[in-house]
Amino acid sequence: MLFKTLILLLCLFTLTNCASKNYIKLEKSNFSKLDNWKDDKHEKALKAFAKSCSSNKKIISAQIFDEVPKSVIKNEWNKICKSAKDYKYTRKKARKFFEDNFVPYLVQGKKGQRGLFTGYYEVELEGSVVKTNKYRHPVYADSPKINTKLPRSKIEKGALNNKKLEIAYVADKAGLFFMHIQGSGKIRISSESYIKLGYSGQNGYSYFPIGNYLTKNNLIDKDTASAESIIKWLNKNPHLAADVMNLNESYLFFKKRKEHNPVGAMGIEVTPMRSLAVDRKFIPLGMPLWLETSYPRENKKAPLKPFHRTMIAQDVGGAIKGAVRGDIFFGSTKKAARSAWYMANMGRYFILVPKGIAKHICLEKKL
Repeated sequence: MLFKTLILLLCLFTLTNCASKNYIKLEKSNFSKLDNWKDDKHEKALKAFAKSCSSNKKIISAQIFDEVPKSVIKNEWNKICKSAKDYKYTRKKARKFFEDNFVPYLVQGKKGQRGLFTGYYEVELEGSVVKTNKYRHPVYADSPKINTKLPRSKIEKGALNNKKLEIAYVADKAGLFFMHIQGSGKIRISSESYIKLGYSGQNGYSYFPIGNYLTKNNLIDKDTASAESIIKWLNKNPHLAADVMNLNESYLFFKKRKEHNPVGAMGIEVTPMRSLAVDRKFIPLGMPLWLETSYPRENKKAPLKPFHRTMIAQDVGGAIKGAVRGDIFFGSTKKAARSAWYMANMGRYFILVPKGIAKHICLEKKL
């Protein structure tokens, strides 16, 4: 009883100044209240969860679980990871795994339970390992020996030229700009040869969404704005594109990778349609989430189709900030790219908390 009282006092203490942007509230629920829960392909979610489960060493230091004894977190997580690996990935058994081991909590932030859900994909560009008249825009690696903490504008003017950081060169500058936003990609060198790229570092400058600038200045239609319309505008207006892209001073560096899919913030390959980038200040990486949003649609007048499924928090992103905010990894195909371009729908999610940990958590706190 004394232990529970101490936990309650700690929870109340964390609520001081809950108007903060770092505010989060968890509302206990049950699986029967999750829309279309029984219809999901749970075996695919469990496979994605098991893949990153044992790699999740930082779960014990997650801010959302500050009041939970670290020994409890470690023991519960290890038990669930072992169980996940032992499970046969049939749909019925996978659903039972989640229901037996977790408690769903509706996540709410400063603005309530609904937030924005976008998409990302692996960008594919045509390129060369040597600079030519056609392929002249460099894809840079990072280096601890060279100052790469420079704004995009200076890098684009050649501040990193001839420093042996070039991995490849591409022709599509707008495409490269979007590769920086997506965080991974692959360069097609020939019909049978690719250089696969993963995230290596960032220049330290904040991400700025140029779509906001383009719509605010009536350069693209706000009602039809999408990644595709931004790319088309950049390609049609090369004399203005450089200055607009430089408004986003954030710049990414890459490294060659061997993995088939991009590697997320957990150091493991992300899974198409199952991996979600989140703000790890609020959502610990590796946690399963039940997501309720809508599929992307190119025609904004078309009816919304429910996108309800279990996702695994396995990545982060510069634009993914807040308690209720997510970025869905759609994959590496052309279809995946179009889905990511048009994904910008409101939704909500439930964090699935291991039962042993759920007994100790605060339901409302400021992180």
